[in-house]
Amino acid sequence: MNGGWPTNAFLSPDGEVLLSGTYIPPAQMKLYIKTVLKSWHGREERAKIQSRLAEEAERVRQAERK
Repeated sequence: MNGGWPTNAFLSPDGEVLLSGTYIPPAQMKLYIKTVLKSWHGREERAKIQSRLAEEAERVRQAERK
């Protein structure tokens, strides 16, 4: 079954579409959920690492100014 507008969508807290589709059979929905979870956890980890790197870069900049 194919349709027009997405009837299913996984969004980030900011409203970014992570995955969407029209009719998704139950077995495939499970796969989609697992895929979104893996992707989301990866994003969270990358965000944590980027935050730590930004903090460290700021410490280095502050030390260079002294």
